[in-house]
Amino acid sequence: MSEVARRAGVSTATVSRVLSGPAESVRVETRDKVMRAVAETGYFPNRLARNLRERSARIFALVISDIGNPFFTAIVRGCEDTARARGYSVIIANTDEMPDLESQRLLDMVAEGVAGVVLASTGENNQGLEQVARSGIPIVALDRRIGGLELDTVTTDGARGAHEAVDCLARTGHRQIAMIGGPTEISTMVERRAGYERALREHGIGLDPGLVRLGDLKEESGHRMTLELLDLPEPPTALFVANNLMAVGTLKAIAERDLTIPNDLSIVCFDDFPASELIRPGIAALVQPTYELGVAAAELLLRRIAEPDVPVREVVLAAQLAVRGSIGAPRGRLPGD
Repeated sequence: MSEVARRAGVSTATVSRVLSGPAESVRVETRDKVMRAVAETGYFPNRLARNLRERSARIFALVISDIGNPFFTAIVRGCEDTARARGYSVIIANTDEMPDLESQRLLDMVAEGVAGVVLASTGENNQGLEQVARSGIPIVALDRRIGGLELDTVTTDGARGAHEAVDCLARTGHRQIAMIGGPTEISTMVERRAGYERALREHGIGLDPGLVRLGDLKEESGHRMTLELLDLPEPPTALFVANNLMAVGTLKAIAERDLTIPNDLSIVCFDDFPASELIRPGIAALVQPTYELGVAAAELLLRRIAEPDVPVREVVLAAQLAVRGSIGAPRGRLPGD
């Protein structure tokens, strides 16, 4: 570090700020000089030694339930942007919706000595979660609430969003509205089903348990559940799907049966997905503020790291219904009939 400082004509403190502090803490010209000197010397900071010396890692973990779900892409970006601006780095770990894998990932994070964890939980308490809590490492629950622990939480109002989606289907004339939901251990799935049922009640539509299927939030289960619904003696005319990956499976099932959207089946899903507006007809979706969810989660965690005793806070953001061509009146009926 001293050699880098000498070559750049700055102090070692300035070199440290360039390499580990917020980008705006040093002038651009100075940063450029330091980075040229770093390249010339091949220097890199020993973060492990610094963390041991300062007893404070400037790294936090983002543990997500399905890295293959596009829902998490912008969340990761929001977390990383916020962390980097505060001089932190982010480790990303995937649990693939498996509680045992989530437990192991969390135990790994404790062993790494991370400063905190943002967790999109599988919904089940496990050894890893208990160990993080015992260790005193701050946790922020992302997207899904975690039962039994008082934690800072960032989520979307799933009940309100689902209600808005199903209300739109009912106002378009649908009475046979099915739902493909997810595991009952996951708080967001419980909330979305509650919104679905409330909209049905408000429109005087009786709840038919046969029109509700519970998948595992992945494409294959959406495909299978849709085929089951289409094989009913009185199949639904509209379908509310509780996440984007299952909605992809739904679209495949509809295509396999040579059905058309929205003539044979209207569809709306919770979560947008890439290219949804390019599909014809466009798929109606509840669009979540994913980048903002990531920013809010990182901000809550950094706040908790800096002030461990501040009151627990819950941030609830709203999803916006994007009404596209996949919603239409059922065959033989007009909206309002």
